[in-house]
Amino acid sequence: MSDLLTSPPTAPVDAAPRAENADDALADESAERRRPRFICEYEYTDDLLTRFARMQVSAKRRGALLLMGCIEIAIGLLWIFSPQSLHWAGIFFVAVGAYSLWYRSNMYQNLARRYIRSMEKDENEMGGRHRRIVVTDEAAIVFASDDRSQRYEFSEFTDFQHDDAMFVAIFGVNGVAFPVDSFTLGTATEFGDFLASKRYPAGSMGPDTPNR
Repeated sequence: MSDLLTSPPTAPVDAAPRAENADDALADESAERRRPRFICEYEYTDDLLTRFARMQVSAKRRGALLLMGCIEIAIGLLWIFSPQSLHWAGIFFVAVGAYSLWYRSNMYQNLARRYIRSMEKDENEMGGRHRRIVVTDEAAIVFASDDRSQRYEFSEFTDFQHDDAMFVAIFGVNGVAFPVDSFTLGTATEFGDFLASKRYPAGSMGPDTPNR
């Protein structure tokens, strides 16, 4: 029994250093995720707001309005020229269909005017038109000229849009613009790949490039 009482402890002598190494690794990983990957700085011009509005008007919505307007006009014309006394209903349907087509053709212009009026009406909203955006692996942080900020977590990132002038990252109901010529850290091409990796993680069935 004396051998059992005098035998050395079986616990590994390096348990504490291993725990410290694990904590250091977690801290390094957390710091890496908070490190800026991209930085943008720009002014919201009227042209940029108009482009932003155009990208928010989806092709599906425009197509649905076109189809609805044509159907309403066709039904209205049938009723106008029908032998029954439905002329008033036909006129109403033609008017509604014409309005649908007019609204479709002016959708993004109306939305752009709304954005511009909103920006001009309340210059205190996020400090005016100036934007500085810092993007990390975890979030996009939007800074105004008065240093106020708003944080958009990539856990809430749902999609992105792009054309030859800008990217728009969608966080729920909010869109954040990234003009391609505004990057002071990183490039627009790298940012497109970054958004694609967030939208379509490795192993998903989605495309692996931003050129959709």
